[in-house]
Formats: sequence, C-alpha cells, structure tokens
Amino acid sequence: MKIAIVVLFCAASVTAILVANTSRPTPFASLRYEADGDPDTGKVSVEVHQDEKGKIVSGKVSAFGRAFTLPAEKLHSHPGDRWAGIMVWQNTGMFGRTLFVRLDSHEWHALVEIDPAGSIKVSRRERKNA
Repeated sequence: MKIAIVVLFCAASVTAILVANTSRPTPFASLRYEADGDPDTGKVSVEVHQDEKGKIVSGKVSAFGRAFTLPAEKLHSHPGDRWAGIMVWQNTGMFGRTLFVRLDSHEWHALVEIDPAGSIKVSRRERKNA
C-alpha cells in the first residue's frame, strides 16, 4: 500500500498531511510529526499513540515554546474505526495565533485548536463522505 505524505510550508502556516488511503485509511499505532515552524509557533511537534481499538492512549503537542497534553478522552474514535490520518497547521490572524491538529478516520474527524496561552479546544464531527 502506498502512503502519501505531503508537507506544505507557507508564510503563514505549517502543514503536514499524512494519510494512507482515502477510501479506507490504514490506522497508525503511533505517529510523530516535527517541523521547524515559523517565528509565530517556533518548533512544532505532535505525537499521538492509539491502541488496537482506536482509543488514543496519549497525545502531546509542542508549540509556542510550550508543551501541551492532548485530552485523550475527547479524541477517542468510533468503535471499530481507528484514526488513520493527521493534519497540522497554524494560523495567525486578527484573533491571534492558533495551532490546529486534525485527526481523521474513515467515519470521523477530530479538530484540536491550541493557542499560545494554553487553551485547548476539541471538536469532533462525523465525516459526510464516509
């Protein structure tokens, strides 16, 4: 199976997209992403581990010169549907700086928003194209 890895760098964002198969993604057991980032975020790293049932057992993000623990209990996948893709990007705009981490499975996605003050917001949605 081919794994597509696309890394895009723009003046205002750091983006990583890791997906194995768009029709039925291959789940990961653990994933680590690192980038030099930019002056707004500094070095960025994301590390996520999940068990064989799709439960996130640990997640960490480093950005803005700080370390953040992802709320694993809010990132669990739907039973039988494990996380298989991740996207990481940041945005700097009129409302401040935010780092985004999106986890994708075949049926769900979870979006984590982290700001430099340490606020972490998680939203989950069912994918419409599942």
